[in-house]
Amino acid sequence: MDIQLSKALWATEKIQEYDNNIKFILSQKIILAHILAGTVKEFSGMKPEKIVPYIEGEPQIGSIPVEAGLTNTCSKIHGSNTVDAVPAEGSVTYDVKFYVRYPVKQENGREKKLIKLLIDIEAQKDFYPGYDLVTRGIYYAARQISAQKGTEFEKSNYNEIKKVYSIWICLYPPKYCENTIMRYHLQEHIVNGNVSKGHFRYDLLEVILVNLPHKVLEEKTEPTLNGMLKTLFSSELSKETIMNRLENIYHIPKSEKLEGGIQTMCNFGEAILEQGIEQGIEQGVRAMINICKKFGKTDNEIKEALKEEFQLTVQQAEEYMKKL
Repeated sequence: MDIQLSKALWATEKIQEYDNNIKFILSQKIILAHILAGTVKEFSGMKPEKIVPYIEGEPQIGSIPVEAGLTNTCSKIHGSNTVDAVPAEGSVTYDVKFYVRYPVKQENGREKKLIKLLIDIEAQKDFYPGYDLVTRGIYYAARQISAQKGTEFEKSNYNEIKKVYSIWICLYPPKYCENTIMRYHLQEHIVNGNVSKGHFRYDLLEVILVNLPHKVLEEKTEPTLNGMLKTLFSSELSKETIMNRLENIYHIPKSEKLEGGIQTMCNFGEAILEQGIEQGIEQGVRAMINICKKFGKTDNEIKEALKEEFQLTVQQAEEYMKKL
């Protein structure tokens, strides 16, 4: 086999292993609980360790298709599955999919009722995959809703539809939105007349982008979800430093599974990670150059935009423009 081809195949295999390991780490219930506490409004104000018992069964990892007709055809694990399809439409799988139940007080104020939510967690390296990432999130969430027919509700009993969340962990976001959390959801707007709100149940879909910071945060005040996830997936920190920060700053207890996942990720080596990051940057640069050209920007204006957005030198910006 050609040496260059062999190296390329090896790198591809390692990057796939790295992606799978990210999903494995995200599927740990204490990590999911932190994500829920920081993004899902139904769990706002709850401590992550109190959320863990509400996560049903074992989360599914990369085995449920997104496409129409396949989401509800897999054998269910604790009421959930991970692949979704319709004939001739292909198949895409969710990264981590699970059910969670949150407690609400009954009208009498004494009993608590558990309401089911469907959660999809996606780890995303490329922030510019050729489309707005939120549109893919909306598609994933919509698939989770339509796939409920025949599992969560029958015939036309649409009031039994469960709310869904599609949460995207963006590992390498652009500078303008790093260290942010962006929420997209349905809202009611009374266009004409005077109607009191709260009569209809429409809050059934939310897409959330968790954009990690470019550098590990010091977290001098209140610990944040973004800071925890950046620590968790940092290629700059050693396994020991990551585990210590998780325990001392974010109060995540050590476990063999979590420690093993972090050790495996560290073992992939900086070369493979840097290759993946470089590919993501190149895709972002390509998208920005195309956008600038559509708006009639000059080469000098494009270079300045690339320098500002991706922190490139003039020479690096010129090299990208020649290559792309």
